[in-house]
Amino acid sequence: MKRLLNIFERLPVKVRILLLVAFFAGVSLLFYQFIYLRFDKEETRLRADIKKTKTEIETLNSQIPLLKKRIEEMKPIEIDRIGLDAVLFRWNRYTQFLEEVTKEADESKISIINIIPVTALDKGDYIEVLLNVELRGKYRDLGGYLKRVELLPRLVKVKNIKIEYLPDMYPELNARIETITYIKKPGSS
Repeated sequence: MKRLLNIFERLPVKVRILLLVAFFAGVSLLFYQFIYLRFDKEETRLRADIKKTKTEIETLNSQIPLLKKRIEEMKPIEIDRIGLDAVLFRWNRYTQFLEEVTKEADESKISIINIIPVTALDKGDYIEVLLNVELRGKYRDLGGYLKRVELLPRLVKVKNIKIEYLPDMYPELNARIETITYIKKPGSS
């Protein structure tokens, strides 16, 4: 080290200044390459993450009214009920109907999200059951499923169909259908 200092002191002042400037430029370049750029890349990545998170928050905030609306729709509807728990779930015919609907959904590549019995009206020899069914699947598969339900050995009437496109589930769609089916009472001919 002393030897380098001796050599440095023997050099003319202009050369010493030039060497010091070159040394500090080299140190600055190394600092820029290995420290500053690494933090700059990290900052750029973090800014991109923040922007992506803000976009996700905006998307989720836009879904809040839709979810509130769906919650309102799912609240129990008190119409002329005849004790759904006591009657429907004990009937083998109702269970068979649910199995048929589920089987058709599986064969049509449709996911049944929810089946909600809304009302059961006593019509004499049979019960008229109103169901809200929520499905998820591709558009063509939903159409195929409705065709298969139409061909079931029992009468199924589709009243309302509401299909929703939700970007986070592409290419699948959400569909809510209101169906009416007629189930024979046990012991009726």
